[in-house]
Amino acid sequence: MVLLGRKIKELRNKYRLTQTELATQIGVTKSTVAAYENDSRLPSYEVLIKMADVFKVSVDSLLLNRSEVILDANGLKTEQLQMVENIITHFRKSNAMEAMLKEYETLK
Repeated sequence: MVLLGRKIKELRNKYRLTQTELATQIGVTKSTVAAYENDSRLPSYEVLIKMADVFKVSVDSLLLNRSEVILDANGLKTEQLQMVENIITHFRKSNAMEAMLKEYETLK
């Protein structure tokens, strides 16, 4: 199980942010970010929400170590959102079919 501190550090590095830059974006000090990353302090709910926004993930993906990514769909029209949803559904079905075909091939 990955601890919250390690997850925060991994995401911060992925986004190429310094502790100071992340601290500024979430409204805490650099030493507070360091304490989060060392698991010596837990972020408040408000800070977790800000972190999730900065890293474009859900709060539960931070806490439960899931790799879900949130797509920023702000500014899209309803019909555009529907198109994106249809594309995602298509890819999910395609991936499922590909996995089933691979499984079938291994059974031969």
